[in-house]
Amino acid sequence: MALDFPDAPTNGQVYEGFYFDSAVSAWRIRGEVGQPVISGTTGSPTVTTDGSATIYKFTGDGSVSVLAGGLCHLLLIGGGGFTGIGAGQNYESGGGAGGFIENVSFYLPAGTHTVTIGAGGTSGHVSGYGGSSRILDVFGIAGGQGYATAGQFSNMGMQGGSGSGAAGAQATTSPDLGPASGIPGQGYGGFALGSTGDAPGGGAGGPATSTTEAGPGVASTITGSSVTYGEGGSAATTNTANSGNGGGNNSNGNSGVVILRIG
Repeated sequence: MALDFPDAPTNGQVYEGFYFDSAVSAWRIRGEVGQPVISGTTGSPTVTTDGSATIYKFTGDGSVSVLAGGLCHLLLIGGGGFTGIGAGQNYESGGGAGGFIENVSFYLPAGTHTVTIGAGGTSGHVSGYGGSSRILDVFGIAGGQGYATAGQFSNMGMQGGSGSGAAGAQATTSPDLGPASGIPGQGYGGFALGSTGDAPGGGAGGPATSTTEAGPGVASTITGSSVTYGEGGSAATTNTANSGNGGGNNSNGNSGVVILRIG
């Protein structure tokens, strides 16, 4: 027997095993969680399509207004940490990548939600953390800075979304304090070097493993093509805005990003 849906239904009206969702002007199966309905944004995100999906890419702070809640694909990464290098020295600790989170079934509730994009870490010796990225209660923690004190090697890793490396300590300075770990579920630790030399930072996809191998990033196809995010900092790290890469070769960390894929 064919169902005889009511004419001019109201939002939330129940009929048999269905309810009416006025945000999309359609009947949904009761208990079904559909796609969120976006009614507006601020912060000028880049909006693209991939087949039937719409992608909102935030590279700066803003907000997203949701008329009806639902499930979407979320990618979020914090800003990468700055490279640490002792004044007058040649050895550096690569910055850690920003904390990386990807969820293909993220529930985006109705309401207006602030989107924060973490900046890449900047400056030199004892500072240099990036900024954390955020939407709702999901944070991509800033990447660890490559710590260094003036006139010394970068001999202490700093924790972050991914940890920075720890270059070897000079015998006449403080001992090697080792690298820092990443935040579980967001990134990995930097490389520990017990003698003089460089020490790359950890990445979103794994730890740094040698003086030349920084932690790898993670490839995602959320935008419709494969893009790698969250590489640990080293001399070979690509300086790419909104990648969350850690800084390498005495450079700033890279800014983070928040991406929502609807459909």
